[in-house]
Amino acid sequence: MKKAEYVNVVQKAKEKWQAAEMNNEKPIDLAIVYSRQDCTKNCAGYPYTSLILVRNQSDQPLEIDLKLRLKNKGGTVLKEVEAVPLKLSSGEITEVWTGDSYAKHDFWARASVVTDERVADLVYQYSIIDRR
Repeated sequence: MKKAEYVNVVQKAKEKWQAAEMNNEKPIDLAIVYSRQDCTKNCAGYPYTSLILVRNQSDQPLEIDLKLRLKNKGGTVLKEVEAVPLKLSSGEITEVWTGDSYAKHDFWARASVVTDERVADLVYQYSIIDRR
């Protein structure tokens, strides 16, 4: 069931990107796929796991560094993290990995970040790594 759920939420993120007008000013874009507590009852104090995807919107491969500022529904910053540097081919969509990232014991229960509250918004800065 977890695999089907994971595939479904990632597909919805891809569909939203396809439906949205592409912003060619930015070579990359990020999306919060989910931010949830993995518990069924007595969830008070249980952490939220969030999966974040990045998409290379440019027509060239990119190597990037990312800094994320994760916010709750009220706009309060929950956490600032740096992502693991990424190499993306043109049009590629992949997960953002940070020091919080894990796949637990279940490959389909992956998370990019862990926070005490639900992540509702994110702001990011990126830099393109030039290895020439």
